[in-house]
Amino acid sequence: MTDEKTIGTIGTYTMKFSLSATEAGEIYQLLCFTPGRIIVAEMGSFTPVGNWKVSDFFLGSRKWRLSKLNSPLRAEAREKAVTRAGQLGRLPVESMIESDKANFHIAFEEIVKVQMMRPNQIMGTAWLTIITKTQKYQFGILNKDDFDNQSDLIRSVLNDKLTIS
Repeated sequence: MTDEKTIGTIGTYTMKFSLSATEAGEIYQLLCFTPGRIIVAEMGSFTPVGNWKVSDFFLGSRKWRLSKLNSPLRAEAREKAVTRAGQLGRLPVESMIESDKANFHIAFEEIVKVQMMRPNQIMGTAWLTIITKTQKYQFGILNKDDFDNQSDLIRSVLNDKLTIS
């Protein structure tokens, strides 16, 4: 796989839940699609640290929760992740995997099913779920406005395994 080329990328995030506010948050990843696999490369993270507990987050008012998630610090973390994505996108595929110990790949032959969920009116989040023979990966899509192009990218390499709802 030395001359492996990137077909396209999708910026995503996963939620990290923890009882400690200093460990809970979002992890941003770049999904890099090649002809035979998906590279999952970490771009950065956001942890809404402060003088509160995660239980406060779940028990607090909706307005209070949104203030924590829509903070300027979160926007700054996402901007840094986009910058990092640009840097990662210029690397050869193997270097991308080796650039962080959290990075890994998912071979197409291991993938059983790929599900995409369009952004809905209530939450506004688009989701991508990749189910392999041994694991399930769920990603929130950062640029939900580009959903059709992102689904076309996945359809171009995994058409027989893709479902969209």
